[in-house]
Amino acid sequence: MRPRTVLLPLLLALLAACAGSPSQDPGQASALTYADPAAAPGEWKLVANPASTSTRLLLDLVGPTDGTRYRGVGFTLQFDPARLKPVRFTGADGRPTCYMVDKRILMDRDETGDVPAVLQAGGVLDGKLMVGIFQTMDDSLFAGYWNTPTPARACGQPVLQVAFDLDSALHAQQGAAPLTVLKARVIADRIDAYDKRRPLDVVLKVGTLTLQ
Repeated sequence: MRPRTVLLPLLLALLAACAGSPSQDPGQASALTYADPAAAPGEWKLVANPASTSTRLLLDLVGPTDGTRYRGVGFTLQFDPARLKPVRFTGADGRPTCYMVDKRILMDRDETGDVPAVLQAGGVLDGKLMVGIFQTMDDSLFAGYWNTPTPARACGQPVLQVAFDLDSALHAQQGAAPLTVLKARVIADRIDAYDKRRPLDVVLKVGTLTLQ
């Protein structure tokens, strides 16, 4: 009986060595990279903010650099919810607020003359991120009352920011993770009662997102 007593611990040790320890799927992504798009001076674009990390992509919406002026912009971006998680930003109290950050470019003012009055919207539905920011009105109609008309704004710098996380809970596989612009619209310079303009469709360029 002694040989059997000796072999049993050896056999158990061998089986344990063969089983090894659980390891991550070698095809599972652990980082993301984004290549900015090429855009003409009159086009809008989504570019990576330098504060982005290997697991969080911060995308800045930057308008045309040709000096064109606007009163609002919004877009719908399609993504794969099985691979990416859109980020809800937090306020000063640490609570989640909105799916976008206002970069305070499209500023308006209310009757006090110094309080920002803009309409912001952000939401996610069925793999679509929808955000927008607009001046509430064209103050030039009331310039005689407020003395300081609010001009439309040049948007050749970040207007708003959105973000995506590489959530490890999704177990996303490596490879391309396309971001597709379904719609992008702007409000042009003048929208007062004498020159009503509907939102205009514009080109919004998006770069290449890769999970690695």
